[in-house]
Amino acid sequence: MPTTRTIYLDDRHDPDARKIQVRGGGRHFKEIVLDRDNYLWHNGAKDASRAVPIEFLDAAEYAQDRLIDRIWYRGYEGNFSYGKGDHYVTLFAPHTHVDAAVEALCAAELHADFQPLHALGDAVKVPYEQWLTPGERFLVRGVDYDTATSAFRRYLRHHGKRANLRMNIRAEGDTVRVRPVPTQSARALHDYDPERHPLPHGHSAV
Repeated sequence: MPTTRTIYLDDRHDPDARKIQVRGGGRHFKEIVLDRDNYLWHNGAKDASRAVPIEFLDAAEYAQDRLIDRIWYRGYEGNFSYGKGDHYVTLFAPHTHVDAAVEALCAAELHADFQPLHALGDAVKVPYEQWLTPGERFLVRGVDYDTATSAFRRYLRHHGKRANLRMNIRAEGDTVRVRPVPTQSARALHDYDPERHPLPHGHSAV
């Protein structure tokens, strides 16, 4: 049964205390929420000095994008729904990075130190761009990737589709052969206007 762990940033007996809640998200991730709702409503919701700085929101988004991508890479197939603003700041993190996410939110909220959020994003970033570049490559589980081969194939196709690339993929045991090529629509747009529609990830028209 999912459980919720609460970390108080102020006196836990204060009903207006800011807190971070770590909520169960299943076997792939946890939801980490900085809850400022009561803190704002009882201490001046319209007080600009209590708003979340834009640098905080930008850093949280930087970390969040890469955390979610890491969760997909690890095999999760669902979507995520969350907002961002002065009342709540939410991160979804793999179990291995929950403590780092909590610490990063604490540093941002209490000390206006946003570097830990950027460092967290850097730490979990999956190097998918190099797998989308031109040429054929053989990727070996345990060397080039460390997730289930079926999840890895699905992940590659996801990013290939986003980049207008057709991913020619063949799995043989723990080896995945990948050869990305631009889709017909990407080539057609490039032929029509090469300057406005360059081919993705260094691919050429040849």
